[in-house]
Amino acid sequence: MEPGQTHAILWSFNEATGKWKQELEAPLVNRDGRYWVEARIPHLSYWNIDAPIEDHAPIIVRKVTDENGKLVLSPSIQATGIDYNGISLARRHNYGPDSICIEVKKNSKIRLSAGTVLKDGFTEASRIIQSKGPGTCANQRNAVYVDDLVIRPVELGSLLPGLNELVYIERLDLADGRSLFGMIIAQEGSTLIFVTRNKILRIQKKEVRSQNFL
Repeated sequence: MEPGQTHAILWSFNEATGKWKQELEAPLVNRDGRYWVEARIPHLSYWNIDAPIEDHAPIIVRKVTDENGKLVLSPSIQATGIDYNGISLARRHNYGPDSICIEVKKNSKIRLSAGTVLKDGFTEASRIIQSKGPGTCANQRNAVYVDDLVIRPVELGSLLPGLNELVYIERLDLADGRSLFGMIIAQEGSTLIFVTRNKILRIQKKEVRSQNFL
C-alpha cells in the first residue's frame, strides 16, 4: 500500500479464459491499525487486490491420482509463489482429457498443491518445483509437466493448524436461511469448498444467496 492510498483495485478471475480482469475500485478501511478492503462484488468468483503477473510460465499437471493409483477427477490445484508473493489458480486445457494447466511467474520457485474433498475427507498433495518460461497455457512453450502427483488423506488439523482458532473472513447466506462463517478455500466447477472452525463443506453456488467479507 502506498502512503496516502485510499482505494484498492479488485481483479476477478475468468475461469473460461484463465485471465484476471480489473473490475472494481474499493475503499480501504482502517480497523484497529489494519487495512481492509470493503466492496460489494457483482458475482461469486476468485477475487484479488494485487495486480496480476505479466511474465508467465505454464505448469501442466497431466495426472493426479490417489494412493491406489485411481485417477482423481477435477482436483483443486493452485500454485503459491515461494520467491515471489502470489497465488495462481488452475484451469483445464486441451493437453489430454484429464490435464490441467496453471500459469505462474516465470523462472520462479513455487509450491504446487492439489486437493479434493472425497467421502473419506480432505486429501492433498504438495510439491516445490521450479518454473521455466516464458509461456502461457495457450502456448505451452517452456512448460513444466507433472505426471505423478499423488494425493493422500490428511487430518483436518494438519491441513489447517489452529483450525479451532480460525479467523472468520467470509459469511455465506444460503437460500435455506442458514448463515455460514469461515472462508472459501477452493472451487470445483459449480461447487464451493468452504471451511469453518470444525468442518469442510461442499456448497453449490446456486445455494448461495449472498457473500460478505467480514
